[in-house]
Amino acid sequence: MQTTITENQFNFVPTVCMLCGDSQTRPRYTITKYKQGDLTYVTCVRCGTAYQNPMPDQASMQDFYHSQNFFNAKRNSDLLTGYRDYDAEEVTRQINAKTRLSEIETLFPAEKKLRILKVACGYGTLVKLARDRGHQADGIDFSSVMVQGAKDRYNINLIEDDFVTHDFGDRKFDVVVLYGAINNFLRPLDVARKASSVLSAGGFYIVNHVWLNSFPEQLLKHRYWIYRPPIIGLYPKRAFEQYHVQLGFQLYRSRYDVQYLTCDKFFGYLQFALLIKLAELLRIHRRGFTIPIPGYARVFFQKPG
Repeated sequence: MQTTITENQFNFVPTVCMLCGDSQTRPRYTITKYKQGDLTYVTCVRCGTAYQNPMPDQASMQDFYHSQNFFNAKRNSDLLTGYRDYDAEEVTRQINAKTRLSEIETLFPAEKKLRILKVACGYGTLVKLARDRGHQADGIDFSSVMVQGAKDRYNINLIEDDFVTHDFGDRKFDVVVLYGAINNFLRPLDVARKASSVLSAGGFYIVNHVWLNSFPEQLLKHRYWIYRPPIIGLYPKRAFEQYHVQLGFQLYRSRYDVQYLTCDKFFGYLQFALLIKLAELLRIHRRGFTIPIPGYARVFFQKPG
């Protein structure tokens, strides 16, 4: 895996709430420990979203997703920025992809071959699995590192572009999937509008997100793992769903996101540096388990038929 820079500093620009567009806020947290710059989170008075204001501009985010700091944060510090070790977590992504693809298949008649689009697809783990099962699957990611990694690792070609602005022509999909990234997008409803435009009638937009004021966030406050460089916004669960419904989606299902995690990743989320080091010392850091993730929702929106 080749990255272009070790780490980058953000250029911050003023913004408004990315969910409702309102500008009235109250202070939440200022995080000063990251080399990308001080992260200032505010709370939207209107809808309750917590978001960075000022926020990193698009170029800063692009650089971040090509940085060593995003792919392998533990080489430089104990701070969780992107992933502690992205390549080492590929086995975890393979296990989760099997569960998620099986769940997607249950939404449709048995044996139906689906047209699937995975947004922010990384190395294309789910794309590769879906193709192996006979589905027509594509992935899109604006990181050239991810696209090249998919070619090197799985010999599959992905679309290297911004999902929101990419021209899919007249192509339509049965499912648009976005796991683990919507909190990083500058405008989540733009993503939803784009998903709707490329979905067939009756198709599904499936997205997971970390919601605001969950138990772990209230417990850890500013030390919660989500308050880190790539996270632009955290959304109240009900507001997130309601604004998508206002776009024309039907709320089909909303539940806790269930994931397979390693001890290394779980302790990293909790920001327990001593437990991370102890797990590595005992050589159990790669041991995994499947649990519902507190404060993490997996939501299924359906485009009306």
